[in-house]
Amino acid sequence: MNNAWLLLFDTVAVCMYFQMILYLRLCLVHGGGISCDTESLASMQDTSPQVALFVRQLLQTDASDNAPVILYLNFIQRLLSAVGGEYIGLLKG
Repeated sequence: MNNAWLLLFDTVAVCMYFQMILYLRLCLVHGGGISCDTESLASMQDTSPQVALFVRQLLQTDASDNAPVILYLNFIQRLLSAVGGEYIGLLKG
């Protein structure tokens, strides 16, 4: 494969990963009983303090390695480590 195909594949993979994280965040919003406009990233950002509180509650309940919230946080950490900030603009827009 040439570099253009590799870049395209890498970009598509990051976008797919971002979509999975977005879905999981929506699950957190729903699970926490938090109301927001799920079509608006700005609205979802506004709910961050409530989501953080819900995540803390989940961590107090179960912080084992296989706890769903731990797996979610590890998933996000892997994305951020993989892209190293390179695709942040792509993810926002």
